[in-house]
Amino acid sequence: MPAHTPWGMSQDSDKIADGIVFYSTASHGGYKLSPARMTEFIIQFPDFRTFAGGSWFEEDCDAAMVPVAFPDCFPTDQVSMARDCVRSMGRHGYERFAGLDL
Repeated sequence: MPAHTPWGMSQDSDKIADGIVFYSTASHGGYKLSPARMTEFIIQFPDFRTFAGGSWFEEDCDAAMVPVAFPDCFPTDQVSMARDCVRSMGRHGYERFAGLDL
């Protein structure tokens, strides 16, 4: 069922796990976390603010944080790539996570 996203109406969605859905639009996409999953995320990363706002994680900006936060919900190689992505951002936006053991 289509959903309104920060990037327009979704054309496709993929339920990753309970409370984690990836939405695609004609030109963009990202993850949407349920309120319960967002609470879990905030416990891990209390100072993190998403680029798109709220519980939307934009594919070009901060979507890598979702597999990092919920590694049991993703294939091992995807978690590894997400951790590498977050590490590579370092001082370019993720400096507040410099102390994480990623």
